[in-house]
Amino acid sequence: MSKNWSKVLKRAAPSNVFLVLAKRLMVLSRSFWALPTFLIIISSALVLFLVQLDQDLQYSNHSLLVLLNDLQPNAALSLMQVVAGSIITITSIAFSMTLVVLTMASQQFGPRLIGNFIEDRRTQWVLGILTATFVYCLLAMRAVNTQMGEAFMPGLTVSMGLVLAIVCVFTLIYFIHHVAISIQADNVIKKVSQQLGTDFETLITQNCNKFNQGIHLFEPDKCAYNQEVTSEYAGYIQGINYEGMAAYAKDLSGVIQLQVRTGHHVLCGIALAKIHSDVQLSSSEIDLQRFFIMGHERTPMQDPEFRINQLVEMALRALSPGINDPYTAIHCIDSLALRLSQLSNMDLSQALVLDEEDHLRVITRQPTFAGLLNCAFDQIRQHALDHVAVVVRLLEVFAQLLELSKKQSANHEAIMAQVQLIETACANLNMSESERQAVSCRLNACYESQSEAMKRE
Repeated sequence: MSKNWSKVLKRAAPSNVFLVLAKRLMVLSRSFWALPTFLIIISSALVLFLVQLDQDLQYSNHSLLVLLNDLQPNAALSLMQVVAGSIITITSIAFSMTLVVLTMASQQFGPRLIGNFIEDRRTQWVLGILTATFVYCLLAMRAVNTQMGEAFMPGLTVSMGLVLAIVCVFTLIYFIHHVAISIQADNVIKKVSQQLGTDFETLITQNCNKFNQGIHLFEPDKCAYNQEVTSEYAGYIQGINYEGMAAYAKDLSGVIQLQVRTGHHVLCGIALAKIHSDVQLSSSEIDLQRFFIMGHERTPMQDPEFRINQLVEMALRALSPGINDPYTAIHCIDSLALRLSQLSNMDLSQALVLDEEDHLRVITRQPTFAGLLNCAFDQIRQHALDHVAVVVRLLEVFAQLLELSKKQSANHEAIMAQVQLIETACANLNMSESERQAVSCRLNACYESQSEAMKRE
């Protein structure tokens, strides 16, 4: 899903249904009830099917059925009761462990990382298997008849309950292992970094598919009317239907120039876009708000900065006096640099949306390399001055990014701006001679990369 959300398409579609559906699916993926509820329904249907099958085959003389039915109804009922009691105990342990993990994640990594643990499919599957098995046992107990003369022992149903109980035992063992692995800082950083890489791949695809010639062919000043459209609501922009907006701009015979992008927080009355057209439109004729999905929180949909902020928050908490874990901060810096290297040699600018006749209809506002770089390193740089090892690692990362961005002067300048800010801040710090030499050596490496880039120009 993440590879399709912000792809700028050449063909314009007027409906918001896919964007809204993507948001709903994202909400469902961040819930503990969706998958367990589905598995409970499946287990309930399985009980009904097996009970009916047991009734149809209760007089069969097949050797396997005779073996499965070789149990008294009272014993089968007691067995299901024991299994159900054991499973609900295991389920309570699993839920308790999950809550402990969420508490630790909130304290150590930040509250914005809780969603990553909630949407973990393996955790959802474990909770779903346990709760579904418990419901299965309850319904299986209802099918066992212990009355004299009407005794009925559903052998297939009870046997499946035993199989599910054994599965639950191994599921609990796996869950304990999974929890111990998932709470480790390195694995949390790796997962967020991979998600950020997917977001950047989408951004790269969008950048490669854009039509640069459109921006040169369009001159807003030549349009008779340039009307500003303001927001009717306050909140975060969670999604923009670019294709539907393009179709709407075609109906207006104009071009829509966005002033905001996904992830921005807007207030009522703040400009969302400008409509450039040769026809004057009344306020009642303009209905641009419907192409924006807004909410009370930022989401990763169409917002690459969301994952960057998660890594930054982890780094800042690691640098806080209460935790004081510079190695985790360095790992976050390395992950941010790895993902930014995907964009370091690219020119990110406005992406354009065309209609089916290849006419420019929407000029979007997209994140730039400089903006993403500042989002990633501004706060870390400001909080890292008390940790020389982190400062040194920042400079090493910037030197590597400078090496990769030699063909893009704008990206090169953005990186050098970060280097110069560190140099200014370090000049006023009390450091030992060895620490100052280490910082100076990395600064020299950055300036050497700058000199080489200027010679090539």
